[in-house]
Amino acid sequence: MLPVKAYLFLQIFPFCIVFDQHLVIRTIGNSLQAVMPNIIGRKIPQVFDLTRPLIDYTWKAILGHTNNIFELTSIEPIRKKDNNENHVTHVRTKSEMESSEDEEYDDSKNEDKLLLLKGQMMYMEEWKSIVYLGTPVMRDLDAMLHTGLYINDLSMHDFSRDMVLAGQQQSAELKLALDQELQKSRQLEESMRKLDIEMKRTDELLYQMIPKQVADRLRRGEAAVDTCQYFDCVTILFSDVVTFTEICSRISPMEVVSMLNAMYSLFDQLTEKHGVYKVETIGDAYMVVSGAPEHDPKHAEKVCDMALDMVVVIGGLKDPSTGRSLRIRVGVHSGAVVAGVVGLKMPRYCLFGDTVNTASRMESTSDALKIHISERTKELLNSEEWDISDRGTIPVKNGFECGLSCWQGRYLYNSISNARHD
Repeated sequence: MLPVKAYLFLQIFPFCIVFDQHLVIRTIGNSLQAVMPNIIGRKIPQVFDLTRPLIDYTWKAILGHTNNIFELTSIEPIRKKDNNENHVTHVRTKSEMESSEDEEYDDSKNEDKLLLLKGQMMYMEEWKSIVYLGTPVMRDLDAMLHTGLYINDLSMHDFSRDMVLAGQQQSAELKLALDQELQKSRQLEESMRKLDIEMKRTDELLYQMIPKQVADRLRRGEAAVDTCQYFDCVTILFSDVVTFTEICSRISPMEVVSMLNAMYSLFDQLTEKHGVYKVETIGDAYMVVSGAPEHDPKHAEKVCDMALDMVVVIGGLKDPSTGRSLRIRVGVHSGAVVAGVVGLKMPRYCLFGDTVNTASRMESTSDALKIHISERTKELLNSEEWDISDRGTIPVKNGFECGLSCWQGRYLYNSISNARHD
């Protein structure tokens, strides 16, 4: 074996540390000498903490674990090397001095300025000393810059340089991957926001077709037939346009659609105002109910209030063919019904029972701009608050029933009116 001179050994292992049995540092590698020149002659426990392995920091304990990997961390931050001179200086500007106290609390910066060595302990019989063959462990190039080291300070005879550069490349790849994930996360959040908006629109459309409480039951997996309920007393309203067929024969289909849209838009606003539920529209017929799907003790009053407002607002709509105001007739009846969702395709909230048929007949036997109510509805209204006049006995459903009408104040004849509207 060829002998290796000491100076060549220190160049081959630029971060080696040679210490004797008293743990006093006798010499160090060239690169370590550049960043920590004042450690020769000091005991190694005063300069480096032993982080691995977890043993006593003594000569005997170190000799007993020479087969282990040793990790040493400098106790104090190492000083940067002056580019103009070979010796080490520690020059701080005024701004650096002012910010030095703040940097003490920045753990990441302090950690970057500490030197972490990882290597093996070997006993040298010729020197009667232990040589620590260490290699600096750098997180990235920025950490190396903070310690004042450069790539050429690392040994060319091991993988130190490759590990630092590979770590830097891996860090760049991880940063790129993180940026891509953040972009995907922002795109996902934007998609979720748009989805929430669309879900709200879908819910609004669904709740216009089916009552909210019924729709929620269907969403929970209940069968449509299980949503059907029996209501002992509700009030139903029907209305239609007088001479609607004749009007349609005189105007174009688009004008018919425009006229119905304007009328139903006004009626829909009234349903929100009076808290009644719009069941459906068929042609020019408009049907609402109160007392279902939610029980309401004032269902008759709400529907009659709705009817009075319908008669008022219809005067603002014109027949496109003649320019005259449209006229409607309204029928109201109260009684028991069964209500629920039926069918699988195009599900609708429907009402079933003789009360529906009677309410429809009350509308068909009504007069223009009159509100025709049944005897049962009259019984549910407070006679002191409503003006109700008898219409007489009229044929309804293969028989005769006492018809009652109401009007608002003294302006309409033979109809009902709520004194609160006067």
